[in-house]
Amino acid sequence: MKRILQTLTMIASLIILCTASPEAAEILNEMEVIDRGLAPVVVRNPEESILIVTSVIPKLSFASNMGIIRVNDDTPGKWIVYLHPGTNLITFMAEGYKSVSSVRLVVPKKKARNVEVKVLKTRGTLIVESDPSGAAIFLNGEDTEKRTPYEFEGQETGTYGLALRMLHYLADTTEVEVKAGEITRVTRPLQALGYLSVHTVPSEADVSLDSGTGEVITATTPIEQLPLKTGAYSLSVHKPGYLGWKLSVTIEKGQIVQKDLDLQPEGKLGAQLKPKKSRKWPWIVSGAVLVAGGVAAVMLTNGNNPPENGTISDPPSHP
Repeated sequence: MKRILQTLTMIASLIILCTASPEAAEILNEMEVIDRGLAPVVVRNPEESILIVTSVIPKLSFASNMGIIRVNDDTPGKWIVYLHPGTNLITFMAEGYKSVSSVRLVVPKKKARNVEVKVLKTRGTLIVESDPSGAAIFLNGEDTEKRTPYEFEGQETGTYGLALRMLHYLADTTEVEVKAGEITRVTRPLQALGYLSVHTVPSEADVSLDSGTGEVITATTPIEQLPLKTGAYSLSVHKPGYLGWKLSVTIEKGQIVQKDLDLQPEGKLGAQLKPKKSRKWPWIVSGAVLVAGGVAAVMLTNGNNPPENGTISDPPSHP
């Protein structure tokens, strides 16, 4: 009768574990049971056998199809489990871990068996957010097919390379650490992008873009839809033997700014900007061409003298 009651108790414990919510099951850590073989221990009572369990997992508990006689847990990290001799199907349980069920262990009369319970996988929760939301989430280079904001429950612990990608925004990368049983929240601001195309005649002119923040970008024409952080830039164009250009460029999110420039040989008067794809009409001011909403440039005529320093600069602001 006593053995029947013990068996019913084990079944009830397993039913409780199986009926737990799916979300709770997903965030549990995992453990494994390793049979280390018989121990050099002699049990005095012929009606008992011993299972010696060692583990770094705290608060282990046990159930057997043959019933548990008693458990001695006086030593931290070690449990002496008294069993009925024979083939036991044992379930190992611990708070925060998935149970390991029906481990078949044969423990003869008056014998002892060593068992180690190891941590197989530990898990935590990772919450990824971005401003703005809607960015694709990549972990260790793999597309999770999720978008911000998203909560990864039951994520294995460890350090991950996190990348957020979104159209017209600079890809954002960082490292995050997921810890066992903890919630890690990551919120990343995304930098908006616009695009710049620069064509020159002749081509292969040197281009530099200065954002005023100490970051200078260099390239050679032709430049096709170069992605840039939004904001104001100073654009300089130089080619040996030709007059240079110095322009002001404003980059807006998702917009393409295109500049087509004719380079004039040094010593030759005049130069002009040809905005082939400008969407707004130009203002004509005293021999200057001012392109609304984008880069401005001016054709300078100071008698027969070339522009100062061989560079064509921005015109004055239109009244």
